[in-house]
Amino acid sequence: MVDEVSLSKFRCKVRKGFLFSYVLKRFLLIVPTLFGVLLLNFFLLKFLPGSPLDYFLSKAHGASFEEGAPNLFNDVHNSLTLQGPVSPDVELPLWTQFTTMVSRYVSFDFGISYFQDKAVLTLIMDHLPVSLSLGFFSLFISYLISIFLGAYKAIHEDSAFDHWSNGVLTFFYAMPNFLLAVLLIIFFASGVYGDWFPLRGLVSEDWAMLTWLDKILDYFHHLLLPLTTIVLGGVGSFTVFIKSAFLAELKKPYIQAVYARGGTEGQAVYDHALKHVMLVIISHFPQSFARIFFMNTLVVEMIFSLDGLGFLLFQSILKRDYPVILGTLFVFTLLGLLVQIVVDIMTTSLDPRIHFKDEKHRG
Repeated sequence: MVDEVSLSKFRCKVRKGFLFSYVLKRFLLIVPTLFGVLLLNFFLLKFLPGSPLDYFLSKAHGASFEEGAPNLFNDVHNSLTLQGPVSPDVELPLWTQFTTMVSRYVSFDFGISYFQDKAVLTLIMDHLPVSLSLGFFSLFISYLISIFLGAYKAIHEDSAFDHWSNGVLTFFYAMPNFLLAVLLIIFFASGVYGDWFPLRGLVSEDWAMLTWLDKILDYFHHLLLPLTTIVLGGVGSFTVFIKSAFLAELKKPYIQAVYARGGTEGQAVYDHALKHVMLVIISHFPQSFARIFFMNTLVVEMIFSLDGLGFLLFQSILKRDYPVILGTLFVFTLLGLLVQIVVDIMTTSLDPRIHFKDEKHRG
């Protein structure tokens, strides 16, 4: 008779082997995915109207001599001769430019910004913490609210609370983020109805002089309106999704067995169904992360002038700062792919029944 302990260890080793093989394949697939993203973005930028030179000339044309037009023309000259839009690399054939750029990207050399005279990687690392903090805080709060709200709505389905909360959630889900942000500014930061929160930035001007506790409070004071904008927009869709997941679990036989043993709806939801719903939530995390981190934070950073990656990308698009645009999109894509791999590892760790042996046969 086979020893159960030995069999369990063997299954564990096999499982770890499948997981390692799956993760290795996913990491290898990152390379062609990033290559495809770079290829698409590179040629799209090259064929779009406008150029960095056009931006320089438009600024120079709009400035008078007294306002500094000579300086602007000097900037144009420096841009043309040193690192800018008509550098020796740019005069090469497009495919040569692209392959040269890819060879640099292998070592995370994203080049130099046309307008800020800094390495693109330095700019990205300076702006990334703002976007990450805004994205992860908003995701955490959105999911925390949605889990409890979705569970409560599932328990009290078709109740008065369920119906009127659907209306409120639908209202915030349908409202564009930029409109919600503007309304929050008008009511809470403009001085017309209230002046309780700052209009822009993540910290006050005297932040460096504050104590560590005051620094934390000041940071969240600035972050509250941007976070509220993203959370109110995200809670609507998250709650509907989580409520549906709870309702699907509550119809399964193991939940009916809980009721048969005299268990309450609360026990069925929080003691039993929640563990299975969490797996669904975690598997849904990459899509939620992509939507909030790549789309919502971009709009919010623009409106509240938060110095994050979204704001950097927006300014770079206006100026046609190609190295910054391509480098930022590269980092966005890489983060999304890494998050997907981490979520897959978390999913299989939480539920041993999930494995990746037959991943290639999935639909």
